[in-house]
Amino acid sequence: MSTSDPDTTLETPLLMVHNYYGTPILKFFNVDDYAAQVKKLNVNTVHWEATYLDQYARYKSALVPVHPDIGNRDLLKEVTEKLHAEKIRILAYLNAHLMPDWMAKEHPAWVQLKSDRQPLLTYADSMMSNCPNGPWRDYSFEVIREILKGYDVDGIFLDGPAFFEGTCYCDSCQRKFRASFEKDIPYDSASNTLLWRKFVKWRFDCINEYLKDAQAAARSINPHKKLYMNATGWGHVLWPLARDVSEMSKYEDIVGAEAFMYFPGVAREVIDLWLRGATAKFLVAAARGKPCVVFTTFGANRYYYYPIPSGTVKSAIFQTVANGAGVWLEMAHPLLTNAEKEAQVVSESYGFIRAKKEYFSESTSAANVALLWSRQSMDWQNEYLRGDQDWTVAGAGKDGDKKDDRADYKDEQDYKLSVWGMYDTLIREYVPFDLILDKDLNVLERLKKYDTLILGNSLCLSEKQCDNIRAFVKEGGGVVVWGDASLCDENGVSRPSMALADVFGINGNCCPTMEQTFPPPNYVYNKRKDHPVMDDIRQVLPAPKMLFKVIPESENDVISWMMDNRSTPVFDSPLARQMLLGNIQLYCPAIICRSYDKGRVFYFAGDMGQLCWKQPFPEWRRIVKNAVKWVSRGNLPLDIQNGGFFEVVLRFQKIHNRYILHLINYTAGMVHPTDKMVSLSDIRIQLNTQVLGKIRRMVSVTRSTEINLRKVDDKWMELLLPRLDDYELLEIFL
Repeated sequence: MSTSDPDTTLETPLLMVHNYYGTPILKFFNVDDYAAQVKKLNVNTVHWEATYLDQYARYKSALVPVHPDIGNRDLLKEVTEKLHAEKIRILAYLNAHLMPDWMAKEHPAWVQLKSDRQPLLTYADSMMSNCPNGPWRDYSFEVIREILKGYDVDGIFLDGPAFFEGTCYCDSCQRKFRASFEKDIPYDSASNTLLWRKFVKWRFDCINEYLKDAQAAARSINPHKKLYMNATGWGHVLWPLARDVSEMSKYEDIVGAEAFMYFPGVAREVIDLWLRGATAKFLVAAARGKPCVVFTTFGANRYYYYPIPSGTVKSAIFQTVANGAGVWLEMAHPLLTNAEKEAQVVSESYGFIRAKKEYFSESTSAANVALLWSRQSMDWQNEYLRGDQDWTVAGAGKDGDKKDDRADYKDEQDYKLSVWGMYDTLIREYVPFDLILDKDLNVLERLKKYDTLILGNSLCLSEKQCDNIRAFVKEGGGVVVWGDASLCDENGVSRPSMALADVFGINGNCCPTMEQTFPPPNYVYNKRKDHPVMDDIRQVLPAPKMLFKVIPESENDVISWMMDNRSTPVFDSPLARQMLLGNIQLYCPAIICRSYDKGRVFYFAGDMGQLCWKQPFPEWRRIVKNAVKWVSRGNLPLDIQNGGFFEVVLRFQKIHNRYILHLINYTAGMVHPTDKMVSLSDIRIQLNTQVLGKIRRMVSVTRSTEINLRKVDDKWMELLLPRLDDYELLEIFL
């Protein structure tokens, strides 16, 4: 593993740790103890801090002040040599997003500024941040070159940079923005809507340009070394930090993003169950074949020296690798001395994955359903980008000390909750699926991999994306969609009507209007109980809080209607009155199911994703499953009965002509995090041979046992899994 050796191939999946070393630790750091610890964890790669939040070097640097506690030692050199002797790769960590006070005072031109020209304060107002457009930029490239020239590390990990909320208005940013647009940077979306939208995109472009030049700096020293950067993970608003991994991946050798487990007393139990797997799907979609890694926690931040319970740690590891990415565990040293049981779980899990490496590499997703995660819709559906609020959420705006009470954009993202709800529903209904991104909609051939696209409430779609979706359905594809999808272009500019109204079966002369569903409670009346989407669904269901009033092209396509209770007193019972009198009063369509050329479309005139997230009645989830089955003409690869709450991931290995079926158990009573998942029994799994092909045999890799298969009919084979503990790995031979 010398610098002259071009073999810097990383073992995949990446199984990593990052140990934080604060000032008290550095004085007494023992490289032999450290190497023994990480080796015991069965890692194949580590991050090691060449610099950290204090911005002091842990190596002999001519550029960065050396940490006073290390004396004459060169910790980076010691650690690199020791880990390479153990055949463990090392990536040098560089803090590229935070500046302590001493650095900001020495280099004021490096600091990100708010619109009032005051430095941005972050991390409990204790730190500032460096601007990627300022003089810090060239300094950081010199540091990259210094490390790669002087040390035999396998690459560089950049923790940053990022723009923080309300930035940046420094002189460097103002000059660069004026050079492009001949205008000053705007203060809010109302002052100049077009310029504001350009500013939002420009911030992303600045981060991408920085990463591109950082990669060039690294390759100027050694083109074989790896370089990558931290990014915002899946399920979050991207524009405030201006880091989009789907764009950044072009300039990275590894693609990574955060999916930390904090559990700080906030009600996030549901998303924290499967967020690591979701982030893995997101990164795989962005990376286009490059190695991916999900950053997650071993310590229960904000309690750095207390571990996440072992059952949740194990679940995080296996849901990540099952979905095609590696794992990066954040550990505060010496946490392992207080977490022997949890460390043993990491060691056993990493050890199992490395021992069974053939099942976790060289495979591709075999899902034929895709769920769209649209940055376009996330960005422009945000009220701060469509309204007239002062955006400077990190501090004072143009008018002084004004602070916007609605500045918590995290709670304003209906689109985010909608996709979360659909993601959770697909897991609970055992539908194998991929995440796809905006860029996938630009290439029709990529869409043709799937039988079904779940577009959700994708408000913002370009003309090209709409044309490709239309062509996908015409050629036989299925679409599940709701709300006002395609009402805006990719920049959030409204159209007079939905661009895909013709596909959805909606009159193109009308624009969907959002309304509250009258005096609650109101109901959806399923008029076409004979339709396959209504299988095992009762006649009347609770209505969503908000509806999109649309006019159908043909009422024959409407299978469910919103009931009309506008003339009924709030505390009366419109349902009872209308049902008893046999006089159901219908207001507007709720569900449209139609054929469009060779394809099929399911449209819901509400937000189905939010309904499943906020009102998760089982029948709404079954409607989603039925809709996916109907638009795909029954072409789902498997069906599961008698299950609990677990995720199904189906992958294919062409080299071995076999499928790999991962089952990740999320059942933990009513509490997460947990020490152990609740074991499930007698899970009946049916395999669709018309989708998968002729199945010869099946093996449980986890238990090293043969699985008995029973032929149900010409289409289905069935197995009974006696028990599912935390995780099961099954092998299907064709």
